[in-house]
Amino acid sequence: MSADRKRAPDPQRIKAIDTGRRGEDAAARLARSRGWTIEARNLRTEAGEADLVCVRQGADGRLGLLIEVKTSADAQSDLVARVDARKQRRLWQIAELLAARLDVVEMQVAVVLCVLESNREELTWRSLSAW
Repeated sequence: MSADRKRAPDPQRIKAIDTGRRGEDAAARLARSRGWTIEARNLRTEAGEADLVCVRQGADGRLGLLIEVKTSADAQSDLVARVDARKQRRLWQIAELLAARLDVVEMQVAVVLCVLESNREELTWRSLSAW
């Protein structure tokens, strides 16, 4: 293949990107329903990427929330296994960086597990501190 020809997009990769985007959209709706304002999506930091960055006003000041979204179109997929101890450490590193940027009194981390089936979304919110 010559260098000036572009490769056709991989249909499986396109489907995976679409599934991930749908999961993040669903997680953002869930966060908003819990009183959070979405500040950023897919924010890159020195420690890694934050899927959703949220804020809200708490009793003692502004609160921050980092949400990691794990999505699958397969109900049998083990989404919990995708957030192992190494990934959890990385999420807290990202959260520490964001806390300073957001000027918050407290930073929280949550994981939203999202299974997308046909016309149905099954969402599970898990606080990382209680993981």
